[in-house]
Amino acid sequence: MARWMTIAVTFIAFTFLGSHSEGGESTRNIRWSEDIDYLVDRLEITHPNLYANISAEEFQISVEQLKQRIATASDVEIVFSIQELVARIRNAHTLCYSPLFMEDNDALKRQFQFYPVLYYPFSDGLYTTAVAARYEPILGKRVIQMGGMTSAEVMSNLARFIGADNENTPLSNLPRFYLSDGQLLRYIGAANSPDSMTLTLEDGNGSVFDYTICTDSTFGTGGVSWITMVTASDNPPPLYRKHESENYWFDYLSEQQAIYLQINLMYNIDSDPFEAFCQRLFDTLDANRAERLIVDVRGCPGGDHIELPLLKGILARPQIDQPDRLFLIIGRRTGSASQHLTSEFEHYTNATLFGEPTASKPNQYGAMQQLTLPHSKLQIVCATKYFQDTEPADYSMASTPDIYVSVSSDDFRANRDPVLERVFSYDSYKQLGPAFRELMSNAYLDGGIDGFKRTYDSVKATYSEYGFNMEKLLFKDLDAWMGENRRSDDDYVEYLRFVYHELPNSIPVCYDLGWWMNERGDKEDARKLWEKCLALNPEHHHARRRLGLMKLEEAPN
Repeated sequence: MARWMTIAVTFIAFTFLGSHSEGGESTRNIRWSEDIDYLVDRLEITHPNLYANISAEEFQISVEQLKQRIATASDVEIVFSIQELVARIRNAHTLCYSPLFMEDNDALKRQFQFYPVLYYPFSDGLYTTAVAARYEPILGKRVIQMGGMTSAEVMSNLARFIGADNENTPLSNLPRFYLSDGQLLRYIGAANSPDSMTLTLEDGNGSVFDYTICTDSTFGTGGVSWITMVTASDNPPPLYRKHESENYWFDYLSEQQAIYLQINLMYNIDSDPFEAFCQRLFDTLDANRAERLIVDVRGCPGGDHIELPLLKGILARPQIDQPDRLFLIIGRRTGSASQHLTSEFEHYTNATLFGEPTASKPNQYGAMQQLTLPHSKLQIVCATKYFQDTEPADYSMASTPDIYVSVSSDDFRANRDPVLERVFSYDSYKQLGPAFRELMSNAYLDGGIDGFKRTYDSVKATYSEYGFNMEKLLFKDLDAWMGENRRSDDDYVEYLRFVYHELPNSIPVCYDLGWWMNERGDKEDARKLWEKCLALNPEHHHARRRLGLMKLEEAPN
């Protein structure tokens, strides 16, 4: 890819597609229309299921609306409209890159200006994590507003332009350059100007102030002198930030008797192929009789499927393949090939997962192919394969951790890693997981559904404090037991209702409760629940089939 570059300009007399005089406007419009047709034709052929998340009719309406705007929209606006169009496919492997990455269209590239400020959405809000040296007063501050929008509104609006599998994909991609794009911020209505914007910020003392920033023509060219949020920290960088530029590396942590393995990119290194690397890792583990193996893919966006030597080495060591000895750290950047690795760990090993939900679905469209639009030279990538890494009926939007742990701005500022800290303290609370099933099953046997609810309410805060994944504990670990030991169907339905109240966005809970509502004749409730399944995941074929059959049954003869 070309390096990021931008040159601030106030006026461009000629577009990249043709002059605005002597018929140039007509030529421009025709070329944009041809680019759009070229894009749609190839997306339909290349993608294995282009209309999995949006109907063909809805997509074509968006295409026609875009074409109708060509005559009145600027080139920059058309670029953003194409990005938004492709993002509507809702696939992390199908997206339109920023013009910054074009090789052969400097004229269009020059129309994009960037602010020399980088951001990150931590658990406690959006913060400035790196700035040009002249903007030091705003470094490490919480962003309340960007121009005329709250930070939450800005992130929500920018998500429309990002090809995504789930809500975590934008969180992964927003910090890269979307939040710094002057033209894009103006396009969504956050800023009145493409080259200046006022931020409303909050400092560590709770004081709120406004600060105006301007775009920098040297952004992405190495011309910006950056300072970062962690510059003043007295602590060394945490392990996950020590070797971020290396595809994979490991270290033996003697104090914790653990091997820490970080995978940042799943591509073989010619001088150290992953198979040879894993052999060395397991030799080190065996020689030191390490008691734990920690695999960290929280920052890995993907690559190739090279994980087999790692998986084989783990399965050959049952003393390591235990819930309190094997740990996988996942996060909002875990996607594509690292999602595949995560799915295999979940299916084949006894690993305990820590961190945040992944950026990909367990069953996903991937293996990207690049397309370059003939006139504008915009670069688009499109998924070419479907990877079914779990059950066909697994409609999960992400792999979720057993223990949720997020990084706060204070953690980042102090070079602290709360995820690894929680892994190392796991022995102190690991019994809470197995104890939950026994506790809740006894509560039901002794006190019925009311006893079940009372007991859950009494322990919920404790489990939330440790970050336990309540969908796994309350539904995945208990559902089969409740089905087998229910005193009546009414009890089981009441259990599902209670779980749905606690986990309203759980896709399997929605579907199962809908099935029971339908069986009991509560057709309207069943319909709403199955429609919610489709809203949460439009690829939920079981819910779509149920709704289709329901429609047939209700049709007049």
